[in-house]
Amino acid sequence: MSFVSDFGAAQAALACAYDSIPYDSQPFPDARPAYLGALGVLHGLQTALPSNCRVLELGCASGGHLVPLAWYHPHAEFVGIDLSAAQIRAGRELVAALGLGNCTLLAGDLSDFEVE
Repeated sequence: MSFVSDFGAAQAALACAYDSIPYDSQPFPDARPAYLGALGVLHGLQTALPSNCRVLELGCASGGHLVPLAWYHPHAEFVGIDLSAAQIRAGRELVAALGLGNCTLLAGDLSDFEVE
């Protein structure tokens, strides 16, 4: 067995574990765009306004942090990536039920995504 096939098997096992035991998906107050933007300004950075920022969350679970942000900031863009297809499915159902066109949840391993 090669390293590549061993690595692929390990990835599949990890994804299965994430699907079988979902982890918390909740908002993180210290990661709100307004809070992070204020910290950036305090450190001399130019930051985007929360109303039209772009946010990428790695390990987003079912979007418990991103979905409320997308709701409150309809002109901003939110993208979440998680290894758990089950969590992403649940999050996508919520995004669809709320009619959020500014929140995209993607399932997969970060090493498999290509830069566009």
